[in-house]
Amino acid sequence: MKCYSHVRVMPGQQKPQRNWKVRQLANIDATKNPHCDTNDSNGPSKAAPRITETVERYEQLSYETLEKGCYLVSVDVASKQDHTYHFDRSRSNGFYCLSFTTIIFSETERTEVCKFYNDMYVYTYQLPVGTVLNARVFCFTKEWLNTRLDLAKIDEESALAKILNRSSVFASLVIDPLHDQLLNELQELLNAESRSPLFDLLLRKSAYPLICQLLQVLSQKERPMLSAPAAYRENIATIAQYLDTHLKDGFPGIPFLARIGHMSTATMRRQFPLHRGFSAFEYYRQRQLDYAFDKLQEKGSIKELSTELGFNNPSNFTRLFKEHFGLSPAEFRKRAKNGGV
Repeated sequence: MKCYSHVRVMPGQQKPQRNWKVRQLANIDATKNPHCDTNDSNGPSKAAPRITETVERYEQLSYETLEKGCYLVSVDVASKQDHTYHFDRSRSNGFYCLSFTTIIFSETERTEVCKFYNDMYVYTYQLPVGTVLNARVFCFTKEWLNTRLDLAKIDEESALAKILNRSSVFASLVIDPLHDQLLNELQELLNAESRSPLFDLLLRKSAYPLICQLLQVLSQKERPMLSAPAAYRENIATIAQYLDTHLKDGFPGIPFLARIGHMSTATMRRQFPLHRGFSAFEYYRQRQLDYAFDKLQEKGSIKELSTELGFNNPSNFTRLFKEHFGLSPAEFRKRAKNGGV
């Protein structure tokens, strides 16, 4: 997995290389930091980054609301001395979290962890002096998950079901190249010096496929600490690459994709969702809509764009785009042109 963009702190430095404007916050405990300061189970609204300096570390905490009950917490820590860093578990707020954490010990040593957990989990890491921790944590309420998932159909033996019903506390996952790509897009978006007028849509564009794909993996029976089977990784990557480069040619069909991936159609149907979080057709449609998202910010006819992507009826393209992004192509283009979302 490619690493996140990061700062590096060397022993003896007064400040990390990132030019943080450090200020003291008297109400922040020096060793315990909750995900957010809110009692609202629907999650916090947007807030400017909160920057804290203690004798142990520099810390930047910020969050974005994707929608009611779903938000993203960003945590960046630069360690000034050896210490234990953890979030406070005393706030049993009922959130479920999907976290991506990179710990940078040196230029050549780092640890990357992806976990899904409930509020019984204790998020703790030992940070030697000079270590940098970057974490991106998606937090969901049970109500939000209920609106997005058919929980009654999730296998009771899956990691997702066990964490939701609290018979298990967490599950670890391994990131594959597609997830890595989405994480990099998300990181670039969050690190931009100035925010695009389409920031909210771009955030959802990066976040939702990532959330969907990993929840899909977690919903599989008995997959709590497993990555997708390595034996099929290159085969699925070949199929995904073909779909990425033939977005205008129409969906080629499962038998054809299975052949270029050197597997049976049954194996391909089973393995593709495990590696990509979607069926092959859903993945193809997702990539088409991502392409349309970018093209609609340029000049050109919406009808011609829908034809270019193989839609015989422009109304079908309009319907799918609106279902995915919450705006019709015309509404999206108008807001992009006016510089606002």
